Amino acid sequence: NIVVNLAAVHRDDIKDKNEYYRTNVVGAINVIKSCEKKKIYRIVFVSSVAVYGFAKPNADENTTPNPFNEYGKTKLEAEKNIIRANQEFHKVIEIRKKNAEERIRQLKNQAEKDIKNASVKIAIESVEKLFKNIKHIIRMFINVVFSIFIFYN
Repeated sequence: NIVVNLAAVHRDDIKDKNEYYRTNVVGAINVIKSCEKKKIYRIVFVSSVAVYGFAKPNADENTTPNPFNEYGKTKLEAEKNIIRANQEFHKVIEIRKKNAEERIRQLKNQAEKDIKNASVKIAIESVEKLFKNIKHIIRMFINVVFSIFIFYN
């Protein structure tokens, strides 16, 4: 089982600034706790490039976060909770939206590779079974031919 957490309050026109914290941080913590109760140990958490603040255009996941608004600050705090959960018991994939497309492509490629490897393994097993069946049929045929030969001689 896996849970994908896409929830967020991100709009700039939010009047109650605590809504960012309640949704982005407490919401992430609640997802973690719910997953723990349900014994779901894989979480995909989608964060945001807002954690970088006014970063250079080539910012990536190795760039030091420096959020300037409540949205970025609360997404960064949520990330910290997700990372902590990962260290404790979960297998977490944390994605910032800018990097999401690349990470999703990587996950898709890995899944396709896994499927291909599984398909090749299944195909090999099928061929091996087929050859065993063919060997069995050939043995039976030889026994029948041998029996017929013995019967007529």
